[in-house]
Amino acid sequence: MTKRSALVSGVIFAALMAVFYSFQYGLLRGVLEGAAVGLVYGIAMYFVINSGWFKKKTAIVNDNGEPVVMDGGANHFLNGEAVGGKLYLTHDQLRFKSHKFNIQNHELLMNVHDIKQVGFYNIAGIIRNGIQVTMNTGKTEKFVVNKREQWVSEIEKVKTTTP
Repeated sequence: MTKRSALVSGVIFAALMAVFYSFQYGLLRGVLEGAAVGLVYGIAMYFVINSGWFKKKTAIVNDNGEPVVMDGGANHFLNGEAVGGKLYLTHDQLRFKSHKFNIQNHELLMNVHDIKQVGFYNIAGIIRNGIQVTMNTGKTEKFVVNKREQWVSEIEKVKTTTP
C-alpha cells in the first residue's frame, strides 16, 4: 500500500465515519471524530500492509526456483468476499496467497499456459483497479491490484515467452 492509497482510504473512511458520528453526536463532533478515526485508520493500514509480518505471512515457496517476475498486494474475489493477500507472477504460474485476516484463507495457483485471456475489470463497474483472468476451462478469476496495466502487460509477456 502506498502512502497515497493509505491517505485516500483514510479520507474515505473519515468521511463515512463523520456522517455516522454526525447523526449520533451532532455535526461538529461528528466531523472532528470522523477525521480523527480516519487519520488513525489510514496510518494503521499503511503500517499493517507494509510491515514485515504481512510480507512474511503472504510469502510463497517457489519450489522450482523460478524467479518472481512481479508481485504485489491484491484482493481475490471468492464467493462474494474480496480476500486480501498477495499476487505473484513467475514464468510458469500466477499465484495468489491470502493473509490471515480473511474468512476464506486460501492459495490459488494458475499455470500460465492454462490462461486463455487476461484483461481489465472495473470494480462495481466504475473503479479501475481490477484484472480478470480467464482460464482455458472458461473459469474466470478476478483480482484488485495496483498498477493493473503493468500486471496485464507482464502476464501477457510471460504467456508469449512460456512454451
